[in-house]
Amino acid sequence: MSDMSGGPDVSGAPRGREQFSRHLALVATEGLDRLSAATVAVVGAGGLGSTVLELLTRSGVGTIRIHDAGVLDIPDLNRQILYTHDELGRAKADAAAARLSRINPALSVEAHSARVDAGTDFSGADVVVDCLDNFETRFAVDERTYDAGIPLVHGGVYQYFGQVTTIHRDHTKSLRALFGPEATAQDAEANKPMFPPAVAGTATVEATECIKLLLGRPPEQLLYNRILSLDYLTYDFDEIQLSP
Repeated sequence: MSDMSGGPDVSGAPRGREQFSRHLALVATEGLDRLSAATVAVVGAGGLGSTVLELLTRSGVGTIRIHDAGVLDIPDLNRQILYTHDELGRAKADAAAARLSRINPALSVEAHSARVDAGTDFSGADVVVDCLDNFETRFAVDERTYDAGIPLVHGGVYQYFGQVTTIHRDHTKSLRALFGPEATAQDAEANKPMFPPAVAGTATVEATECIKLLLGRPPEQLLYNRILSLDYLTYDFDEIQLSP
């Protein structure tokens, strides 16, 4: 009897594209080829990063770089869906890489546990996804990606609220120019309250935007010069239009 499970064969190797067959019709073979050839750097492997990393892996992105210097703690488990109690005390980048490799053994995944700063190298990345929790580090990533012409998908979440926008020097102002230095004042708040579905929902939009960039969707289908504001308490999802 043939195995119709769609999982790996007995050798552990994935069966070609069968793992991605349910969305192949939506992206076409060419699109799946683009995703497979793409490299995405995800900065932050916490609440937002966990969902983004898993969705990119399940969508067929071929190479993922994980940048996070943190270690998993119990309060992280309310929203950081890649992890369980088994990973407590482990470096998030390493734990995330191990989990993603189990989801897709063909994935090329790199774990970087060094602190992200203005010297972090994102060369070779097709898209960088901001899954951070502070603007100081975001602005450092923004500077590197903006100068290099690498699209940066920014996402942020607080309580019941999320926001997503995409930054690219050919289309938009920098993240720092949009939010200004006053944004770093929010960084001082410790133990920021986070509603788990708001984190996962906002991260889903980030992953969607990243995939659309990789597929070469036109600018009007992307979040250039607009911020998608997500209120999960009232279900008010609005667009804030920005000047280029």
